[in-house]
Parts: sequence; structure tokens; C-alpha cells
Amino acid sequence: MASTTGTRFDRYEMLAPLGAGGMAQVSLARDMRLSRTVVLKFLLAELQTIAQQKYLPAYKFAIVYASLGDHTQAFQELRKSYQARAARRPSRQVDPCHDNLRADPCCADLVRAVGR
Repeated sequence: MASTTGTRFDRYEMLAPLGAGGMAQVSLARDMRLSRTVVLKFLLAELQTIAQQKYLPAYKFAIVYASLGDHTQAFQELRKSYQARAARRPSRQVDPCHDNLRADPCCADLVRAVGR
């Protein structure tokens, strides 16, 4: 199960994984803006459908893959984001969305390539 306690996704802090399937994960989270507990469902298929209709940066996919625990795919999407010189490409060193990726050796390689 992917979402580790303390991992952040946008304005949400993951509290506990509730369940997962092949294309989605459900997690208990804390909405930091509204100061309340919520349940989040990460739907990869829905994101892929939206991407067929309008542009979605690879960075968005990287966040979802990281939240689902698929580090290989998350790093592939982060590399795409870097190669596309995406405007929304925060530093992997400080972005809390990448907390669960930092221990992976691929993270250091990507940080060196990006230069921050």
C-alpha cells in the first residue's frame, strides 16, 4: 500500500491507507486547508481520460503514481516533466508530494539532472 503516514499530496496529508486495487487507492487524509479529516480516492484511469481531452503535465501523473507506490512509473513521469521543461516543476528536494520517493536511488539521479 502506497500512501505512507505523513506523505503530502497537494493540500492533503495522508494519515492511513484504507485500501487499494489495480487502478486506485483510497486513503484517510487530513485536509490542511479546511482542517478536517477526509477520504481520498486516487483514480489513475480518470486522470488518463482527462489527459486525452486536455493537456495535463507529466508532473501530475508523477504525484499519483508516487501516491500509489509505483516509484518506477513516478520517476518516468518526473523525467518526462523535466524533459518537457514543465513550468510547474518544483524542486524535488522540498516538494512534500515527493517525500515517499526521496529514499529511492532514482531520486538522487533526477535531482542531479534537474540541477536542484
